[in-house]
Amino acid sequence: YKVGKFSFLAGADYRDEKRIGSGLQERITYYPDTTFYMNYDGDNNMIHGGITYQAGVDYYINDKNTLSISGRYSDRDFSRSSASYYHEWSDPSDIEEYYLRDNNMGYKGGSYNINLEYSLKLKKPDQRLDVLAYFSKWDGTRIDDQFKFLTDEDRNIIDDAPEMNKADEISIRDQYRFKLDYASPIGENSFFESGYQSRIE
Repeated sequence: YKVGKFSFLAGADYRDEKRIGSGLQERITYYPDTTFYMNYDGDNNMIHGGITYQAGVDYYINDKNTLSISGRYSDRDFSRSSASYYHEWSDPSDIEEYYLRDNNMGYKGGSYNINLEYSLKLKKPDQRLDVLAYFSKWDGTRIDDQFKFLTDEDRNIIDDAPEMNKADEISIRDQYRFKLDYASPIGENSFFESGYQSRIE
């Protein structure tokens, strides 16, 4: 939306995605003196959601000077879970095992960024100076839990000491960026560009 020397921008987007599925597999592996069998079936679910807001304003100081500020905020949530029942055995029979694999992973967190830009058109056509300052922050958590439970053939858990792998992560990340660009024509057939950029995390 433009009014006078100002131009305004605002927007939002929303995501609510759910995927629910199931699968099964039957596998036979042949060796010279032994055949191995593995069957499994299970369910898997995925949820991906979030909302993002953004806004900005441009201020046209005059024909040669423009100042802009914009920002974005995002809140995201993702999870994936699966539970699969396995049956493994061999022929000749020296192993037979029933078990459940229960896995859960995902992340959740929010982020925002602020962007400040200044653009100056100089005397010559296409001669300009651009300055950018940027800051962003992410604050979130991530989990990855994997469990293996022994069961009987009726899928009842009989395991007092399941096999477990667990990883929890807390992530806080800041990023700063500064950028300076200069461009100028030289004569009729040449162009000069120079710049500097700094990123700090």
